[in-house]
Amino acid sequence: MLSLLTWQSCKAESGPLFLTHLSNGLTVVVKERHSVPLVAIDLWMRAGAREEHRDEDGTAHFLEHMLFRGTTERPGEEADISAERFGASLDAETGPDALHIYTTVEAVHFAPVLQIIGDVAQHALLPDSAMEKERGVILDELARRDADPINRLITLLYAHTYSDSAPYHRSPGGTPEGIALRARDTLMAFYQRCCRPDRSALVLVGDVTPKQVLPEVVQVFGGWQAVGTTTPQPIVNQEPQWPETSLLTVKGDAAQWIAAVALRAPRAANKTMVAAGFVLADLLQSAFADHDPEADLQVHFSPRRDPSLYVFTFRAESQEQLRRRGQELLHLLQQLQLSVPQDLFLEARQRAIGRLDYQTETDEGYATAIGEALTTGGDLPDQLRERLQNLTLQDAELFLSRYLRTQDAFTVVMEPALTSKVSGENLRP
Repeated sequence: MLSLLTWQSCKAESGPLFLTHLSNGLTVVVKERHSVPLVAIDLWMRAGAREEHRDEDGTAHFLEHMLFRGTTERPGEEADISAERFGASLDAETGPDALHIYTTVEAVHFAPVLQIIGDVAQHALLPDSAMEKERGVILDELARRDADPINRLITLLYAHTYSDSAPYHRSPGGTPEGIALRARDTLMAFYQRCCRPDRSALVLVGDVTPKQVLPEVVQVFGGWQAVGTTTPQPIVNQEPQWPETSLLTVKGDAAQWIAAVALRAPRAANKTMVAAGFVLADLLQSAFADHDPEADLQVHFSPRRDPSLYVFTFRAESQEQLRRRGQELLHLLQQLQLSVPQDLFLEARQRAIGRLDYQTETDEGYATAIGEALTTGGDLPDQLRERLQNLTLQDAELFLSRYLRTQDAFTVVMEPALTSKVSGENLRP
């Protein structure tokens, strides 16, 4: 039985949030929410695409698929089948900073489902016999991802604003070329290097108490030890670096013209600036929609462990209309640099709080928010809500002056398939 540190309690609206560490380094968080008899189980591991070496493109995503294809205790697809017997469905997701395994189950079935997740995380076999089947599934996922023009544009933005050696140069899902090359030995080496208790956090949210679940957690995860002595090499934080040409034009399959504009964004640990970024995203989308709702301006901002991108996307029916909308966005940003209207700021701040409340309304959503915060160094949900409530107009203005400087923009334009070659100068905002 491993020793445990003293539970730390943080104030939270729906009940206390408890955090501790097992002596093997595993972080354990329990958030009590007793409105329904369910519990979300979410295991986060710092095994995202950020941890891949240059010759490991797509390894994190491939590993996510292979984790459920057999363990030392549950061969084949028995882990999935066993969880379904308790009314749970096992899921996993790979992002830039983390890989996580999650499910929601009735609280009375918490213990056996926790054992299944613990088995998958600690004892995956990654059998050769399942590699080709999963390779096909992943390639299909990548094709569907690339069929979404917005996803494709954002992938291009990261690829062109980060050097080949930077962790965010690579898409979290990998590339078809990388997936085609991946072999079991690469996946196993990555699994042993990154899926370790000292790099993981178990998040439990729902109709449970720390006293109820802690003995089960220790039983399942207390013996988890890192395999071998290989540890991930420290990654040097890298800022995005704009290429000499600030505009890239690509051919697309959509009927419309689409543009994606990238500006710099803070790392998740820069918590006040992150909160300001969320509020300004609401403010900008609302202000632009009032002026031009057909443009469908969207702001894409998901704070990462390292500095990342703040991305605007918008659409148009013609090249000239796209150019005008780019100028309108530029003009709006320039106006806000001079002065942010207080009434718009207060409305946007309230919408950002409402969005956070909506995202954390379910146990699963709350667990995801906690896991993301722990793996990126950002605010826990209740801390973020309080930070948003206390955010000032001056904070928003600082974000604008520090990050949303229009002279730093890098733009990718996707033209419809049936067009002549585009002049980059004509489209430059």
